[in-house]
Amino acid sequence: MKISFAFFHRIILAALLFNLHSCRQETKQSPSIDPGFTSYISAFPSGYISTQATLRIRLAEDYPEKISTLLGKKVFQFSPPISGSAYWLDQNTIEFRPDEQMESGRSYKVKFALDKLIEVPENLKIFSFEFHTIEQNFSLSQEGLRTYDPKNLRWNN
Repeated sequence: MKISFAFFHRIILAALLFNLHSCRQETKQSPSIDPGFTSYISAFPSGYISTQATLRIRLAEDYPEKISTLLGKKVFQFSPPISGSAYWLDQNTIEFRPDEQMESGRSYKVKFALDKLIEVPENLKIFSFEFHTIEQNFSLSQEGLRTYDPKNLRWNN
């Protein structure tokens, strides 16, 4: 039985494509956010942030609250937990200030209790989002000083 050269190439190509497809990694997608929140929240942290960052939520409208004071209501819930305090920065910005630096390279899920601040429909009481902290790492290798030519110490590497 004679196998044609083109047939052999098709089998190799099919095997390679199958292998590439089976090695593909699944990417995690962030949970989708209800578009109804855009009437109440105009900005929030997402993506990758510094481990020393504060978390700010900007409301879509101004609310006459005590500015630059501690927010008495517990409006943030974090998973994994983060201890800290929430403050009004201005009439539409709330900032959460962690007590300690967040863990490097970690994903955090946040539930923001919007209903504790303003009256909202039942399905928009809790605003959920997530962010990741930048993985902090640093490496240094020191190899020392070397000469290009041991007889001429003028040129070094």
